[in-house]
Amino acid sequence: MRHGKAGQVKVCPALQNLHTKYCIIHTMNMSTAFNIFVRQAVREGRIPFEISLNQPNRETVAAMLEAERITKDPSVKGYTDMDALFAELRK
Repeated sequence: MRHGKAGQVKVCPALQNLHTKYCIIHTMNMSTAFNIFVRQAVREGRIPFEISLNQPNRETVAAMLEAERITKDPSVKGYTDMDALFAELRK
């Protein structure tokens, strides 16, 4: 296979770290993975996977809002030490 011009793709460090681990498991490098993606996109004439927001359900949204409310409520007791938290839970 003939190699083309080198290019650059910006990837956030956290995502690049996860992708590097993925590539190690699957014995490929980022260049190979990107070429697989591009070839599949060209072959299918579209992005070769579904893109979704993975939106949380109502219960999860309610829990997230409650957690946010609790963190801003000065009357709610907080803990900076896990031992103190667990001691309080054991009471």
